[in-house]
Amino acid sequence: MRLSIAVLLALVLAAVGAHFMMDETGYVLVNYRGTRFETSLFGAVLLLLSAYLIVRILIRLWRAPFQFGEAVGKQRVDRAKRKMNEALIEMAEGNWAKSEKLLSQGAKSSDMPLLNYLNAARAAQEQGAHERRDNWLKLAYEQSKDAGNAVLLTQAELQIDHEQYEMALATLRQLNEGAPGHRKGLVLLAAIYERLEDWAALHDLLPQLTRKKAMPAAELDALKRRTYGARLREAGRSGDQEALTAAWTGTPAPLQKTPDILHAYVSALTDASQSAAAEKTLRKALKDTWTPELVIDYGRLEGPDPGKQLSVAEGWLKNHGNDAPLLLTAARLAMRNELWGKARSYLESSIALLPRVESYHLYGELLEKMGETEGAAVAFRNGLTLATGASPAPALPEAKPDADS
Repeated sequence: MRLSIAVLLALVLAAVGAHFMMDETGYVLVNYRGTRFETSLFGAVLLLLSAYLIVRILIRLWRAPFQFGEAVGKQRVDRAKRKMNEALIEMAEGNWAKSEKLLSQGAKSSDMPLLNYLNAARAAQEQGAHERRDNWLKLAYEQSKDAGNAVLLTQAELQIDHEQYEMALATLRQLNEGAPGHRKGLVLLAAIYERLEDWAALHDLLPQLTRKKAMPAAELDALKRRTYGARLREAGRSGDQEALTAAWTGTPAPLQKTPDILHAYVSALTDASQSAAAEKTLRKALKDTWTPELVIDYGRLEGPDPGKQLSVAEGWLKNHGNDAPLLLTAARLAMRNELWGKARSYLESSIALLPRVESYHLYGELLEKMGETEGAAVAFRNGLTLATGASPAPALPEAKPDADS
């Protein structure tokens, strides 16, 4: 269109020029090596314009195939992008088969086929088509060797999601050969070990995770606590006292003071038939750090001397008289010593301060032992109501006279 306008404009200008040049046409002579060319000024101008237009037309014709190819290529890429967008929408809506088909169709025309292949692998995985998933990942790897680590990490993630842990370990070993100590690879390796409950392997991996800063500090700290706690419980269940001692001494000192690790250690000691050591550990820990979790653990601990445990708890009440968890612990220990009236008093005080599901449950058990079945039913019902998230009415029956103290 623009070329036609240019030609028309040139002709119009030539006609206008001819009108003004009719009286004085001018004269142009070109002499080159014996060859002469003569024409009027108007003819020379017209000839130059014609030559210019011919050259422009020839250039345009020469560029046409390339421009056509670029236009076709751009159209193909735009179509691939549209298919990618449609595929991602289908993935978001859970239409995995349709999404995989769209990604497959757009891969060859896409300027980023790697993304098509990786997303197609995820779509195939969601359909349980593991062989197709692996084929897409293979194509992704072949498409861009520079993105090999990203492909292997994606493959390991997908394998972990479908509990193919041995395959995921093999994939991560392959990753480690090309990129030793890859941070994301270490995180995935830790996830596999934790799911397999391979606490020894995870324990050995912790220094590398720390050195590489592979996780946020809070996540790494939580992983360490889970790992050391699990190793303690594992040693306790084995009944091997030497293994338990080694697991405890191998736990970093700062972690030994945390409630969850202390709870794991006390549970392990109990499992290993070392209740006296468990009681001593808890007593010392509560002297250093008073926490509700450990206070309740002390009441649950069935030590060799329940009378001594009750005395210790009642001694704590002098400084922590309004501590609901401690009153619950004192009540539990009083019941173990068959001091029903004292246990009832402690329980009612604990519930008045802070109602808990286990407090109501223990209160119901106590009232059953005392023959107060109606009151026990109310206590159990209140505990159930509290467990569902509602606040129960404080229906605590009046205490009957009791001889114990």
